[in-house]
Amino acid sequence: MDKEDKSSLISLFNEISVQILPTAGEIPANAVAPKEWSAYASWKIEPEDVGKEYRQMIQVLYPNGDPFGPPARMNFSPPSGKAYQQVMVNAIGFPIGQEGPYTLKMWLEYGASIIFESAPITVNVSYKRLTEMPPNITSFL
Repeated sequence: MDKEDKSSLISLFNEISVQILPTAGEIPANAVAPKEWSAYASWKIEPEDVGKEYRQMIQVLYPNGDPFGPPARMNFSPPSGKAYQQVMVNAIGFPIGQEGPYTLKMWLEYGASIIFESAPITVNVSYKRLTEMPPNITSFL
């Protein structure tokens, strides 16, 4: 999002390939890669939405269906005079402790009710164990 509240989606990803060094042990089930990522939504503002308090919720699920922490929430109140409300949730760290498809669920709440739920987004995590050390990496003790 720039200073004029315009959005630009520079890079999208739906797969993470984890390269495992030959000297590394097993990846812990709760491992997290230091990957910056964001979830973005653009909501069309209807006249009756102005001034109401909404919550955009985002939940990442491991391949086995367990949640990766609690859902992230972003509260917003659509202003008058704008056609769209853009909401971005930023995160540092993406779970990689299980190989397979991770599911990102997003929904919108008003009061105690879910008023919209998007189709889930899938990010596949795959492992590749290297057979030799890359030339630019020195072995860890």
